Amino acid sequence: MEIRNEYFSAFIPERLVPAVERETERLEREEIVARIWSRDWKVWKNEDREISDRLGWLDVPGLKSDALSLYEAFARTIREENISRILLLGMGGSSLAAEAFNRTMAAAPGYPGLTVVDTTVPETIMETLAGIDFEKTLFIVSSKSGTTAESNALLCFFYGRALEKLGPAGAGRRFVAITDPGTPLETAAGRLGFRKTFHGRKDVGGRFSALTAFGLLPAACSGAGLELILNAAGRAAAACRQEKTRLNPGAQLGLLLGVAFEKGIDKLTVTCPPGLKPVFDWLEQLLAESTGKEGKGILPVYGPLQRTEASSGSDRFHVDLQPAAGEHQRPGTKPAQAGDQPRLVFQTGHPHDLGGLLFIWEMAVAIAGHIMGINPFDQPDVELTKRKTREFMESAAGRSAAEQGREPAADGRDLALFLNQAKSGDYVAIQAFLSPADGTAEVLDDFAAAVVSKSGLPVTVGFGPRFLHSTGQLHKGGPNNGLFIQLVSDYYAPLEIPEIPGLARPALSFDSLIRAQSWGDWTALREKKRRTIRLHTAGPDRSHLSGLIDRIFL
Repeated sequence: MEIRNEYFSAFIPERLVPAVERETERLEREEIVARIWSRDWKVWKNEDREISDRLGWLDVPGLKSDALSLYEAFARTIREENISRILLLGMGGSSLAAEAFNRTMAAAPGYPGLTVVDTTVPETIMETLAGIDFEKTLFIVSSKSGTTAESNALLCFFYGRALEKLGPAGAGRRFVAITDPGTPLETAAGRLGFRKTFHGRKDVGGRFSALTAFGLLPAACSGAGLELILNAAGRAAAACRQEKTRLNPGAQLGLLLGVAFEKGIDKLTVTCPPGLKPVFDWLEQLLAESTGKEGKGILPVYGPLQRTEASSGSDRFHVDLQPAAGEHQRPGTKPAQAGDQPRLVFQTGHPHDLGGLLFIWEMAVAIAGHIMGINPFDQPDVELTKRKTREFMESAAGRSAAEQGREPAADGRDLALFLNQAKSGDYVAIQAFLSPADGTAEVLDDFAAAVVSKSGLPVTVGFGPRFLHSTGQLHKGGPNNGLFIQLVSDYYAPLEIPEIPGLARPALSFDSLIRAQSWGDWTALREKKRRTIRLHTAGPDRSHLSGLIDRIFL
């Protein structure tokens, strides 16, 4: 069975066709699309918990002029001030869309480049600090709740350094905030003299906020055409209002995802060129955090890391994200048939079409959540790691354990025995509490490829603490079919988090914070009866990771 619409083409294996046709008929009979657009929270659950107050993303593509004018006017102002660099301090839904827009649309001439800082590894933070000219740098502190531990730690650190360089008045002028109205971050921004606070929407959850201030303000500051982005999103939203499923790309995609999941196809292998990897990172959070709960979940897997043996299982759904037509294939090219596996090709004709792609996937996740019987707008298991992290930092015994004691270092035999626990339908998640620099990422890719070869399983890679706000929900709330390899460093450089009046400092130092975060997630996984192993490096950078891998695989 082949499906074609303006946005994607798909091949559906015969074994899924009867279920797809039945579900299509049911969605239309029960008017699910119309009920979603009318904000009927009963589409998902019989109790309204984080549903009716999380549906504002449906309105976003139609809300243009005032917000766009505000963002673009600010972007012109900083351009005229000769700001040469923007650092976005955020995590998860507050940073992934900004990264996707920034990496797929290079900064326009005359506009500053943007770098996302979403780590608590002290070595990486110090490297970032070394390249800053505070007179020409703008800091965007992005946090929906205004209480995100990582964002607060980064704010304390960089504001403290700006204060030393520029004084109170000068430091405040170099900072803006993106947060919901009335949050502690908004209060702190006013107290510290931030030049401006931009508001998100309380009725839009973090991972659905790509087309709000969290994604659009950073895009504007790099010179992206916001009107083109939202025009594309508006066209997609109009298509997603169609009550006939065959005419509705979001409903059709969500139906395919939901039906596939019900038939045991719970791994979504996404293949794309390197330039679209940030789009995968955004999609990874949207899918994993939205569907990974109640023992269910759709696992996004980055295709380029996988080998044939990890892509041929009957539980795989393949998605190809293609750039502008003509670079890799012509418009309308059929998706390659993958035997008994569904395959979909998603094409963009222009970088600004990303606005439409994001909205269609948001609608698809809402539809898939309905079919799966889950609430796609909450994240009940994310708090567990946060709580374990806080408990660890508050415990004197825990701090001592972080510095003096740890799980015994695993060697190649330990890892081989660990991977031997794998069963059909499992996956491996590599959780690296290491420097997210490009060199380390490349070595991790090699490590992942080796694990794929050893295990024959699909393998995911996430940097901590970033993945805690993304796949971390699925790891603990989804099915117990993951094998978790946690990579931690025996040494992180001491780096104090300065105390700033009016700000909640989450830890005394970044080194203690990341130790607590790794241990917090480790204990949360163990509490959830997940299969885990901890591997230790001598340091958090590429050279130390390479040494560990050599000891394991050579």
